Amino acid sequence: MHRFSLVAGVFAAAALALAAVPAAAQNLVSNPSFESPVLTPGNVTQDTIPGGWTGQASGGFGYGVSYEAGILLTPNGTQWAFTNNQGATGSIAQQTAKTVVAGATYTLTAEVGLRTDTTAATGTSIQLWSGGTVANGVVTGGTMVASQPIVQSSGAFVSGTASWVGTAPQAGQLLTVRLLTTGASGQTGWDNVSLTEALPPVPPVPTLSEWAMILVGLMLAGTAVLLVQRRKLEA
Repeated sequence: MHRFSLVAGVFAAAALALAAVPAAAQNLVSNPSFESPVLTPGNVTQDTIPGGWTGQASGGFGYGVSYEAGILLTPNGTQWAFTNNQGATGSIAQQTAKTVVAGATYTLTAEVGLRTDTTAATGTSIQLWSGGTVANGVVTGGTMVASQPIVQSSGAFVSGTASWVGTAPQAGQLLTVRLLTTGASGQTGWDNVSLTEALPPVPPVPTLSEWAMILVGLMLAGTAVLLVQRRKLEA
């Protein structure tokens, strides 16, 4: 029994050594918290955000800290983006450098805020697109693969999440994040945008030391079998 326990322990150690260690998820979005460019209190940028973001003419971007006190606290850093809606649609979008991998899980998250001195838009959502081109916050020729509506809360930011597993037809296409405001009026704040990729598991390749552990385990197992057979013959 002692030998069998030793064999089991060796195999257990080998299994642990071969277990894949998950890598930390990387945010695929550039300028995700809209901290660039750095704005002095009271200043805004209109119709432009660095990092590959584009927006419609009805939207402006990037508030400084003066808008926070008593109106909307920033969940991260000192700035956030906004989309205005004046009877049409306000949106910003960024086409990432990441292409779709079939079987990989893509998770999009963002925080949606509403100032206390403005009315809520009748609809907001975060969207994930595959393929196409992006201009003025609009995706043309692509496929929307995931979306999540988010209900605004006055004076606060609310989190939303949308997930999608890559499919073969979309493999190799660029992924785009789109943040959308709809309705007749209102302004939406955006912050902490994140897009992560979790690749399908791949069996790890054993190292030389791991192969040595496996061989030792096999040798011990063979020795135990031979001892059992020998004792049966001697009995």
